[in-house]
Amino acid sequence: MKKVFSMLLVSSIMILSAVFGFSQDITFATFIDGPDLPVFQKQVASYEEETGKDVELLVIPYADWKTKMIMMLQGGTPPDVARETDVVYLQDYAIDITPYVKQYTGMEPMEWLDTVTVYKSWFKTYSLESGMIPAIPYTTDVFALFYNKELFKNAGITVPTDGVWTIDQWYDAMVKLKESGVRYPLVWDRSPSRFSWLMYTYGGGYWDETGTKIILDSKESIEAIEFFLKIHDEDLMPKAVWISGDAPLKYFQNGLSAMYLSGTWMLPTFAEQLDFEWGAIPMPVKRERYTFSGGKLIVPLTEEGVELAFYLTNKENLADISSALYLLPDRSDMTEVTYDDKMVQEANIVAMNDLLNTSPAAKKRQDFDWYNLKTSPVIQGNVSSIVNMVVSVLTHEQTPEEAMNKLADQIRTEAGLK
Repeated sequence: MKKVFSMLLVSSIMILSAVFGFSQDITFATFIDGPDLPVFQKQVASYEEETGKDVELLVIPYADWKTKMIMMLQGGTPPDVARETDVVYLQDYAIDITPYVKQYTGMEPMEWLDTVTVYKSWFKTYSLESGMIPAIPYTTDVFALFYNKELFKNAGITVPTDGVWTIDQWYDAMVKLKESGVRYPLVWDRSPSRFSWLMYTYGGGYWDETGTKIILDSKESIEAIEFFLKIHDEDLMPKAVWISGDAPLKYFQNGLSAMYLSGTWMLPTFAEQLDFEWGAIPMPVKRERYTFSGGKLIVPLTEEGVELAFYLTNKENLADISSALYLLPDRSDMTEVTYDDKMVQEANIVAMNDLLNTSPAAKKRQDFDWYNLKTSPVIQGNVSSIVNMVVSVLTHEQTPEEAMNKLADQIRTEAGLK
């Protein structure tokens, strides 16, 4: 019998006892991205019927996800399977699925790895460097810039849909939107990775292309945060989102903002909740064209979870979840995906065009920053420090140069570079 648990902000003891006080064959832990829960419930029910095994579906709020996962892992009570966005912090807990690949897919491990890393090339590198395959690539999403077509039309702005839009053109459009009466031309997710996009297009980042030097305090990185400060100081963006954590979606949804820098994981929400014509614009370019591809993985954390992990990622189930969330499945034989919503289809085309034209140098910096076994832990361990650094600049507690220099020195020390 399937049970759904919502793990809210209660004491850790209560959480663990509530989750693990019941006996079950397999536990599957996930967070929710909108309309995906019914899909998971259906797939889990089908698995139970086919195998005769019971599955406990553990639903954890995304804001609490990593904290709760670390608690379970360190407490020796991991879920058997987890839907994840990251494998670096799981490296010491994940099992090597290499011996199971041929059994469940009919392919040799390297052939299979090539098939499932069509959008996650970093995962193949990560697996080869770690000497194990710790997860199954699942679905891909892409950073994207969305816009309100009516507000752009009222401001007399024509946007490209398949070409390059420069940072200067983007800024000029913000000014025109402001002059046309739009309260905030742009709203931007409060996220270290979303801010990092700006550094990458400026030619900066955290690690350089070789993964040997920290470049957070480089001229390019500092120029990026100076631009971020400029558009905040000119009231082109709501300061409350980054400074106090205000929800960004409501600005775009209510017409207070004409653009929203987020990602294609928002497409189900847009299709369901937005009552105006919207679309995606190519990500603006300063020195390098860049967008960030992220997405989900299915991670079996015990031998008992391997079968369910491969079941959830078979072609039929992957098509179901990709369709429900308007995402791309991580399989080379499922790249031609169409969606019933025209605006979703158009937005995905724009986002994927950005991804296919991303600068190789920027992608190398991204991979060293977030996906490399040796270099990414120091960046992932400083996500709160990155947000705090940006906030200190926006509140004028530090200059961009002071803030970047301070955090760069901290990261160098933690990385053993000084």
